[in-house]
Amino acid sequence: MSQSDDSILVARYKGYYRLPDDVDISADMVLYHWSLERELTRRLLTSAPDERWETFEECYTRLYSELPWLNQWVGQADQDPPAERFRAWSDLLGAPPKSIYEVGSGHGGMLRYLVSVGYRGKATEITRERSGREADEVGPLEWGATDGVHLDEFESPGSWDYVVSNQVIEHLHPDDLVEHLRSARAILVEGGEYILSTPHRYRGPADVSALFGADVACGMHLMEYTYREMSRALKTSGYGRVRAVFGLPRPLRGILGPHFTVRRSKVYLGWVVLIETVVGLVPSQRIRRRMMRYAQVLLGPSGVWIAARR
Repeated sequence: MSQSDDSILVARYKGYYRLPDDVDISADMVLYHWSLERELTRRLLTSAPDERWETFEECYTRLYSELPWLNQWVGQADQDPPAERFRAWSDLLGAPPKSIYEVGSGHGGMLRYLVSVGYRGKATEITRERSGREADEVGPLEWGATDGVHLDEFESPGSWDYVVSNQVIEHLHPDDLVEHLRSARAILVEGGEYILSTPHRYRGPADVSALFGADVACGMHLMEYTYREMSRALKTSGYGRVRAVFGLPRPLRGILGPHFTVRRSKVYLGWVVLIETVVGLVPSQRIRRRMMRYAQVLLGPSGVWIAARR
């Protein structure tokens, strides 16, 4: 690539991952990221079930150790204050105190905020390379290790009001999805909810593949889903009431009042599944992506966001 092409790639990469401008990133580092994720993804997808946790831990440890800027700087550019960034989640959870178990917490930013305003929470990760030394901190936020799938092997049945995952489902092996959802249901109290958000496949890919013109995720998003697929998987896993989360883009919130952020809605779930059905008839992912971008005015969140009650 020319020097100009290198600069464009680095600028797109920093914008995509919301890296601060002063982080030193080269085009070679971006290309190595692309190569490494594809290599690790092949390992993850071909991993045997009885070796999967070990394989996932090894792969993610390697990812974050060889690309340390992902662990340190991703999402740090132009961040809103936590109260604004996580307001939609706190509105869904209702007034504290509530107990929250988070799958795939990263640095635990969301759960730290929720604990600071009165919730009880436990953060989890499959690799210490991701959460760093934060799990060693003494404080109200509890940390734990988990394989991300068999949650009921790590927690007592019926012990949490909510299980939450934010941009995690897409990283699981697709063969493990139903078991993950089933085990999350098992650790919920009766009437508890699993609330998850994950990228929408028709808007994707939403991993590093997007920077290289891929039509489907080739990096460590092992599977990106639609509302129809995710709601069916939740029902198969035993959940009773499954609803989509509806939210307005920030510029439109004033229309319904300053306090409107998100709502659960079964009607909205039916609406987005109908739109998916129409968009899914289009064979081109690029056209589907464009159609979904236009439809976002009606759809609210750009990803799949669902609340499922035990």
